[in-house]
Amino acid sequence: MFPDALSEVFAPPVPRGRPQGGAARRVAVVWFRTDLRLHDNEAFATALRQASSVVPVFCFDPREFGKNAKGFQKTGSYRATFLIDCVSDLRKNLKQIGSELVVRVGRPDEVLAQLVRQVSADVVFCHSEVTAEEMEAESEVEKAVKGEGATMKAFWGSTLYHRDDLPSK
Repeated sequence: MFPDALSEVFAPPVPRGRPQGGAARRVAVVWFRTDLRLHDNEAFATALRQASSVVPVFCFDPREFGKNAKGFQKTGSYRATFLIDCVSDLRKNLKQIGSELVVRVGRPDEVLAQLVRQVSADVVFCHSEVTAEEMEAESEVEKAVKGEGATMKAFWGSTLYHRDDLPSK
């Protein structure tokens, strides 16, 4: 299956435990989803401001490479290639600022709960998405990381206008 091959390509070591030092430090995980740029990424910028250690992660969810309810492939070969290129570019951009991207294949709720546990993270930052499946995945992740003692903070950044800037009825 396509995502299995990614495990061999993207598998950097994961830092373990809290950083050593005096006062308690805040460890943040930044879950990159479809927001794979750094220069305008509110979740990443907030993590950098609020945490002493930041662990960026991208998770290839095998469910996104299956078929939808009508039997059509959810992610075709062109989209998959584009996604891999974008994740590779994100990794390169993070390296340029002295960071590393953790890339995993699996259900985001399971992967992120495990990562939170491994690095003793206090918080997971991400951008919210707009579709039902993506919102469900976000809810699953929030529940899983809460089970590990961490909180989750989601930011809106997926549309041209922020939803709070739209007129309401």
